Amino acid sequence: TVALVHTVRVLLIVSAAPFLVAVLGGDGAVTRPSGTSAVDWGELALLGVTGGLGAWLATRLGLPAAAFFGGMAASALVHLAGLAEGSVPGPLLASAQIVLGASIGSRFRGMRASTVLRHILAGVGLTFLMFAVTFLFAAVAHLATGLPFVALTLAYVPGGVTEMGLVALALGVDPAFVATHHLVRILLVVTFAPLLLPLWRRFGGSA
Repeated sequence: TVALVHTVRVLLIVSAAPFLVAVLGGDGAVTRPSGTSAVDWGELALLGVTGGLGAWLATRLGLPAAAFFGGMAASALVHLAGLAEGSVPGPLLASAQIVLGASIGSRFRGMRASTVLRHILAGVGLTFLMFAVTFLFAAVAHLATGLPFVALTLAYVPGGVTEMGLVALALGVDPAFVATHHLVRILLVVTFAPLLLPLWRRFGGSA
């Protein structure tokens, strides 16, 4: 039940993000290189190999969203070192987004329509609440730092690291900015949740 509600939440967030950017308008990107030059086959092979090694290392270290974060970190190092100058070709990015959508949709296999509908309603309520809190904190951060409100909204909305990173990339928002925020959030939750759970139970909570 919990997994299904959170799956619905991620689905709604990913679906609503493009409309959110359209409503908010403006440039949501944090300053970054334009990356207009195409990646040649040599660079593409280098990014594939280093990305695979980065994903393997992140998995060994037990990092959340290891494949995504490891690949992102490896690509960043390769570009910072000047070994690659271009960007990943559009068809590859589109393929990744298709796979992401198919992966989210596949989580509903074997579910009865009535069960899915009930959890969709719960997920909708949860998503609206999360968006309200996200807008509040994004607005405060925007006023305090001057960073784009759209970028902050995508960085703060509680979706998955991989999902929100790809959504940011598709919408022209700096994916490294968004993904780093989500990675820090997950690391904080993983670190402090086991410490806070005993206190929650002590004061009458249940889990």
